[in-house]
Amino acid sequence: MSRKITRALALALEAAGDSPVRCAIDIAVDRDRLPLSSFAARATARDSAILAGISAVMGAVRAWEVAREAMVDVTIRASEGIVEVAAPRDLIESLAELPETSALDVTGALNVSKGAARAKAAARTR
Repeated sequence: MSRKITRALALALEAAGDSPVRCAIDIAVDRDRLPLSSFAARATARDSAILAGISAVMGAVRAWEVAREAMVDVTIRASEGIVEVAAPRDLIESLAELPETSALDVTGALNVSKGAARAKAAARTR
């Protein structure tokens, strides 16, 4: 199993068997390659990288759907760089292999970790 898949998601996949599991896919953005010339240029480049990652994920989902004649529930949260899917293990594992993905976790966990990080940072500044 890919190391991009968190332990919580791996356990959920094991428990689900062949049933779909709802997971959040974090789109990879190489922040070292973003321009430093201006905030606007950096934001534009980040948005372009996220759009390319979402396109790659959606292409893989669509190919899986066509091959299996099945549908997958997808929610795109572009501003956060996250795609949520309710999918079986084989699709989730294939999405983890895409270079455009950085982490896959059970839905909600990526939000919690980002929110927790913001809360810790805010608490330190008080």
